[in-house]
Amino acid sequence: MRTHVKNWALLFLMSVFASLCRAQSEASAEHKPVAKPNFIIVLADDLGWGDLACMGHPIAKTPHLDRFAAEGMRFNQFYAGAPICSPSRAALITGRSAYRVGVYDLVGSNSAQGGRAFPVEERTLGEILKSAGYRTFLGGKWHLSPSAAGTMPAREHGFGGKDTFKAKAGQLVEELETWLHLTRGLSDEAPFFAFLSLREVHEPVVRWSTQEQRERYSLTDASRMSELPNGGMQERETARQGNPRSYLGAISAMDDAMGDLIRVLEKRGLRENTVVLFTSDNGPESSMPNSFGTAGPLRGAKGTVFEGGIRVPTFMQWPGKVKGGTISEEPLHFVDVLPTFCAAAGVQPEAGIQLDGENFLPLLTGESFRRQRPLYWNLWHARGGYQVAMRRGKWKILAGTGPIDDEKTVMEHIREAPFQDFALYDLEADPTESRELSAESPSEFASMKQALEALHREIVQAGPQVYLEDRRGKGRSLNEGK
Repeated sequence: MRTHVKNWALLFLMSVFASLCRAQSEASAEHKPVAKPNFIIVLADDLGWGDLACMGHPIAKTPHLDRFAAEGMRFNQFYAGAPICSPSRAALITGRSAYRVGVYDLVGSNSAQGGRAFPVEERTLGEILKSAGYRTFLGGKWHLSPSAAGTMPAREHGFGGKDTFKAKAGQLVEELETWLHLTRGLSDEAPFFAFLSLREVHEPVVRWSTQEQRERYSLTDASRMSELPNGGMQERETARQGNPRSYLGAISAMDDAMGDLIRVLEKRGLRENTVVLFTSDNGPESSMPNSFGTAGPLRGAKGTVFEGGIRVPTFMQWPGKVKGGTISEEPLHFVDVLPTFCAAAGVQPEAGIQLDGENFLPLLTGESFRRQRPLYWNLWHARGGYQVAMRRGKWKILAGTGPIDDEKTVMEHIREAPFQDFALYDLEADPTESRELSAESPSEFASMKQALEALHREIVQAGPQVYLEDRRGKGRSLNEGK
């Protein structure tokens, strides 16, 4: 009997000890910080809204991107920051309108004043995440600093890596894998942010693909490329006179690289905790020999503020957080990326800086999201007659500014020119912008016009005044763009 009591007492003490250990272990687990997610942005160049098989392209072969879109969230109304490269990229990495930042045009001016440079004092997503303990990597096209200015992203804007302007998509993935290998051992717990900025499918497209990638498409397939919708922008003699297989091959090269990227993440055990965003900097080119890109049914192309110039194919994966097979119809914008990534990382953007974007993290996790600020675009030399656009809910308004007054500088024109030739569209009923409604919906038109003028005035007055090269008298019309 005494032995039984001793055994019982021993078992009781062991049970209590085990319970205490379990409770301590659970408490430690509860207080263990959740690993911050990694972030990768893959930014295509001049890829049209309809240039992928999953977006309705009848010829392009994009199995990796199709699978990526199917296994993640597809955004059917995601917008670039501007209809051309540099301003769009400025909006993406700052969360601010390009005109608020002061990037009014393509960066890389040949003028003595060196205008159109990305301001060094601007805080980028790379800088914000780096200050929060993230390792940062840039691979590919930067296009936000004139080469003569000496401001490269690795030194001035929070990005490690290098500006490899002429690298192919596959090479950028290889560079990222090498970088991950070299830096992983330095701090295994540190998260990373990688910006893979591709050259595909910008001209010269023949550089970006191999012969094998081009030969995936028959001559019959290639001949059908000229029949695809082009947004009504293919008007020059040089348009679509190149080799369609070069364009298709560049799309396949980009798609192959996307497949390689996912394999790298899986091999390194990084996929589950990595947010991967794929998008494009603007709509498809329409004025070059290999301009075979398409915005599908959308009106316009690169250089216009119509949907075809700014609505871009966009997909996101975040396994375990973003439900696969989800399609979002919420209008989103490049400026929304910074506040969303910061929220996901548990990082506060720098206080006192006016952001134009909004955190759409709730949308990713199935919660409600309601936008407070309208979406906005401006390009002083846009093609198509309109230079300014704003979207609020289902409504979109466009306006022109007319030719530059001979007595005005470009900067004065941007800040002071009155709007004219307004157009109003209901994108919910008419995504192709084929039915102008300002006369049919006068109260909505008046409200949108007032809101556009107020928002435009606020943004351009906040932006810095810089020298901008005047293109008058140089063989280029104001609306022709670049």
